[in-house]
Parts: sequence; structure tokens; C-alpha cells
Amino acid sequence: MLQRRFSGRWVLVAFLLGLLIATAGTATAAKLITGKQIKNGSIGLADLNPQARRSLQGKQGPAGPAGAEGRPGAAKAYGHVGPTGILDSSSGMGGATVRHDESATAGGVYCFSGLLFTPQSAIVTVDAYGQSADVSALTVIGGDNANCPGAQVAVLTAVGGVVKDHGFYFLLN
Repeated sequence: MLQRRFSGRWVLVAFLLGLLIATAGTATAAKLITGKQIKNGSIGLADLNPQARRSLQGKQGPAGPAGAEGRPGAAKAYGHVGPTGILDSSSGMGGATVRHDESATAGGVYCFSGLLFTPQSAIVTVDAYGQSADVSALTVIGGDNANCPGAQVAVLTAVGGVVKDHGFYFLLN
């Protein structure tokens, strides 16, 4: 029993001695490093306190001159086609039409023709409003398409992997 007490006391002494050395070390380091010892340019903005950072900010200068007019958009035609093939809104379509191929078994086929330019690319995004199933679209440019003979662009929409009527947005170049 005497031995246990004695060893416990040494543990406490060792702990207190370690604590004393640890705190004395940081206090000594704080006394050793001075502003003269810090190399100019070696302290970053993140090392400064908020008050020092605020003191570095000046007043906002006057507004610069207006920039040059931007180039016109690259899209030659764009718009929205509803599920029944009605062109809700568009620009650049001229006298072009969108035909909804009702002869397709389940619908989902839309044919663009009469465009005043030859489309080189098409971007189609399905109108996912209110739709919870997987909705996708396939676009075919030019050539004779079995679903849209003579059309300049054909769009096929699918819901859940099955060709079906669905609205979409388009951009043609």
C-alpha cells in the first residue's frame, strides 16, 4: 500500500513538471520573437487580425468606362415546343414549321422544316416541368429520316425509355 501511494505521487510530480515545461516553452517563444525578427513580406493576409485587415482597405474608386457592345448570340433559331407540337415561343424561325408526327404509334416525333438556314447543330433540352420519370430527347439533323421525311431537323422525345409526346426547348445553329 505504501508503494502504491509513493508511485502515484511520482506520477503527479512528473505531470506537474511536464505542464510547467510546456507552458514555459510557449511563454519563452513569445518573448523570443519580436517584430524586428520577422522578415518583411513573410506574413500573409490570413495571419493578420480582422482590425489590421480592415485598415488595409481603402475607399472604392469611381466606376470605369462602359464596355464594348457584345456580339449577337450565336443561335439562329430557338424556342419551346409543347407536347402536342405547338411552337409556344420562338425566335429566328421565319416561316418554318414544326410538325408533330401523329402517325407514330406513341407520338413523340417532331419535324422541323422550312428553316431559312441549313442547321449545323441542335441542342434540345426536355421540358421536365412536373415530370418525375426519366425524360430524354434525340435529335437528328438533315437527311431523310424515316419518322420525318424531308425535315431539316427531327426530334424524338421519350419518357421512361419509351418514345412519347413531351415538350422541349431547342436551339439551332
